[in-house]
Amino acid sequence: AGIDARLDRIDEALARYAEIRARFSARPDADAATFASAKLTAEKGEFAASLALLDDVRPDSPSIGEANGLRREILDPDLRIEASRVFRSDEAPEVTLIARNLETVEISIYRVNLEEFFLATGSLDVLDRIDVALIAPDKRFEVAGSEAKSHARKEQPIALDPLKSGE
Repeated sequence: AGIDARLDRIDEALARYAEIRARFSARPDADAATFASAKLTAEKGEFAASLALLDDVRPDSPSIGEANGLRREILDPDLRIEASRVFRSDEAPEVTLIARNLETVEISIYRVNLEEFFLATGSLDVLDRIDVALIAPDKRFEVAGSEAKSHARKEQPIALDPLKSGE
């Protein structure tokens, strides 16, 4: 019920923005309303309609920067990997892959002995600076991303099987 109410409010806002665009088409208010409509339309998952609205924002409009930013957000590939918590060494960790406009994602897993790394570098702060291009991954696999044409963000859990010693 909460989602339906939110969609109803979005539809009401879109109707009001359409009135503003029609009534004040030659003023900057119309571009601001067009951008706001595009943003709400994207929130509803209607990306083609959102892009069409963004095409209507005039290049000299104060809203053009925000409009171009939203266009990039919709069209550009996007990838995030999130872990909900820290896993123990005897647990199989799970991450959430969040992808937009990427058909497949290749995941490479590298085993790091933190004790040896700390003794060699004196810090774990430089862990993110390891040049993995020089190291063969312990495991590599592909997962399906999102359909590029839909521009929708896809979230999926990925179980990362723990690497056994010698694997």
